[in-house]
Amino acid sequence: MSSPTQKILLLGAGELGTAFLPHLSALPNTYITIAVRTPSKYTHLTGPNISAIALDNNIPTSELAQAFSKYDIIINCQGTGQPAGEVSFRLS
Repeated sequence: MSSPTQKILLLGAGELGTAFLPHLSALPNTYITIAVRTPSKYTHLTGPNISAIALDNNIPTSELAQAFSKYDIIINCQGTGQPAGEVSFRLS
């Protein structure tokens, strides 16, 4: 009997996000979803256990919570290119 698939949401596919991908995709029984603004720009990163979706981080917290609830693990790799002091998500 195989182990259940672990669903990972990777927020961002810049330098940090793409550095995570080879390691995450090598994990057994893992499916990775990359959340980016424009998924069509990241088709080169997709594969048998990796897909890309559009996710706007400027949506209401309740909508973010609903989107995040589908995943077992969420890894935030956004915001490294933002000016100092700014955050990607504001959750209340």
